[in-house]
Amino acid sequence: MTVLKSDKRVVDFCGDDLKPGWFITEKKEVGDGNSIKYRMSVKGNSGKLNTVIIGDCIEHSSLQYFNDEVETHQKKIGTEGYDEEEFVANWPLDLEEYTILDPKTKAQMEENFESEDMRSADILKDEQMWRIKSLRVSVDEDTKILLLPLPKSKRTKELIDTRYSFKTYGDLVPYLKESSDTIPADYKRF
Repeated sequence: MTVLKSDKRVVDFCGDDLKPGWFITEKKEVGDGNSIKYRMSVKGNSGKLNTVIIGDCIEHSSLQYFNDEVETHQKKIGTEGYDEEEFVANWPLDLEEYTILDPKTKAQMEENFESEDMRSADILKDEQMWRIKSLRVSVDEDTKILLLPLPKSKRTKELIDTRYSFKTYGDLVPYLKESSDTIPADYKRF
């Protein structure tokens, strides 16, 4: 909803007071246990749009591994025989996008926010980090608007320049849900 409300095209069509519809469907993507698709409508005081959101997740250990690959790539730039352009062209991930915590992890962190043990503990290797992989709105089958991912022309960084630097659960505190009463305001991101 934060992304939808901040997009001028959505607000121009739907008007003010944008809210999600009552009916939301969830479907695991076929052949991919790490993706979930949600369908819902959003409506304002002058219109309604259909919305399709696809979220995916990667484990913490995989994100660390991909980040290590980027670091190795940076060190190899300029060395003889290294094809920098091929590596960059085939890099598919924006590592910085994986910042939405798995609901179970988020609940545990909110419950134990004050605990220094929790904040200093290393993130478990199989911890799941989520992102919005795709977000589209449509008036009908012929009129669709892609909100995420951002096109290359609107990105502030190339994919290859993104990093995943989380090590401890304390590093994830800024990504906890805004509605939590137990977390100080300066830690609230969403």
